[in-house]
Amino acid sequence: MEAITPVVQVVTGGTDWPAIVAAISTGVVGLAGIFGTLWQGKRAREAASSDLKVSLGATTANLNRSINAENERAQQAAKRHAYAAFHVAINNFVVAVSSGEDLNSEPARSALAKARTALLSTNAEVALIAPKQIDDLMDELVAVLTDLMEARRANPSAPRPPKLDEEHRKLFDAMRADLGETD
Repeated sequence: MEAITPVVQVVTGGTDWPAIVAAISTGVVGLAGIFGTLWQGKRAREAASSDLKVSLGATTANLNRSINAENERAQQAAKRHAYAAFHVAINNFVVAVSSGEDLNSEPARSALAKARTALLSTNAEVALIAPKQIDDLMDELVAVLTDLMEARRANPSAPRPPKLDEEHRKLFDAMRADLGETD
């Protein structure tokens, strides 16, 4: 057997303070590095969260603008349709009143009643969406049309009042302006 030499540590001097300080310093630096990394991570998460909030806010604002623009286009399209339907009803009413037939006869009364119902229905529809100026112009035009109807009932050859075309043109121009149409 081989002989095993005993290893004995011999303390030859006092405490090795430089080694202890070096070990503690290494630990403190390590802990500082860990805490620094944690702190930087926290700041990065906060910055990312802030950036996400800003991005979501901008996306929401863009979506709202897009929805509002689409709503505005839909409202304008509905208004355009209602205005056009009212003008068609005006024209149909004028044709019914100007047919040359006796407006007291059954066929003429039936056609006139249908045209007048369409005129008043579209008038009511437009009144819901039109500005007051247009509503007032419509009322003036409907009054002129009603006067024409009464005059033609009394006399089928009663002249068409010049005010009819004037009022119709004012209303038409006001509706085009309301729709943003330019000449």
